[in-house]
Amino acid sequence: MTYSFQHGDDLPREERFDWWCEVSNRTVSPARVSSEHVNDFSAHLETLALGGARLTSLVFSPVRAQRTAALINSSDPEEYELVLAVQHEQRIAQERRDILLAAGEFALRSTSHPYDCRTPDRGGPGREDSRVLTLRLPRGVLPLASDRVDRLLVRNMSATHGTGAVLADFLRSVLRQGPALTPVAAQRIGATAVELAASVFAHHLDADAQLPPEARHRMLLARIERFIEENLPHPHLTPAAIAAHHHISLRFLHALFRAQQRTVAATIRHRRLERCRADLADARWRAVPIQAIAARWGYTDAAGFSRAFRAAYGMAPSDFRHRADRDGQRLSRGPSWGPGGSGAAYRRHESGRAPRPRRADDGSAGGTGPRRFPRGS
Repeated sequence: MTYSFQHGDDLPREERFDWWCEVSNRTVSPARVSSEHVNDFSAHLETLALGGARLTSLVFSPVRAQRTAALINSSDPEEYELVLAVQHEQRIAQERRDILLAAGEFALRSTSHPYDCRTPDRGGPGREDSRVLTLRLPRGVLPLASDRVDRLLVRNMSATHGTGAVLADFLRSVLRQGPALTPVAAQRIGATAVELAASVFAHHLDADAQLPPEARHRMLLARIERFIEENLPHPHLTPAAIAAHHHISLRFLHALFRAQQRTVAATIRHRRLERCRADLADARWRAVPIQAIAARWGYTDAAGFSRAFRAAYGMAPSDFRHRADRDGQRLSRGPSWGPGGSGAAYRRHESGRAPRPRRADDGSAGGTGPRRFPRGS
């Protein structure tokens, strides 16, 4: 089975901790598990088989997991476990190193050495469970020597900047799609996960040159796509500015996108239009002028936005909004704000202070403009 979801909610409370010990030891490396919340324990987990790799999301009450030398001698899969703290910090000790892993950080541990992992107990009513993502990687699948990777054991690695952010975003996205993945698709995605993890390790080891060229190019492409997503509101987001920000030539940037379904400029345009379309279909922004919505996503020329929207969706933005009103096809989710966005952004645009750079011929919304952006790797 490629994907599975397991929980102990149907069990009596006094049996849930024993259930968790059994199922977690089957899913991650076997360990001796203890908890101060045996009688009111709660947990669930999702598991996704990705070929040789395995991705697991674990949500659980405060616990302590100790992988002992005896357990290692009994069974050692010789794997690395890359742990991402999603909610609440985790304390991890291995190989005479002890760190506090904050939410939004990765840490690497090995199944071949004893470790001690603890979840700080906040206690009290309304206690929130911890959540971690764990990517299991057989030692042999990584293109880096094990003795070098071992240098990263129990080190804090960011999951919010650079290559770490790309990997974290990828893992979350894969898990969301898990129930729909076929075994063949999961295996392909697993190969990508291994490449991205290797890129993160190589970055922290200053060993990027040891990665295959294809892996380096795929990581660079993933970083660029994330950068585009984060900077859609900027009118000056153009292929030239993207290339300059990533210290590559414009020709090389276009070469990276050659295997994609869209060019760089078309990618920017498509993603901007999708954000505009989502906001036009959101009942909460019914009173917001269409031009303000377009400006929020980098379009500073109302006529140009209207032409692009009509070309993409076969109708004018105003007609689309009216149809959404008539048919009741309003989105139930929140607004599709970009990173750091808020309703104040619409108010600023309504005041008429939106920037107006000259139009570009590359399919994006603005001119070449400045090449400095506040976000990105």
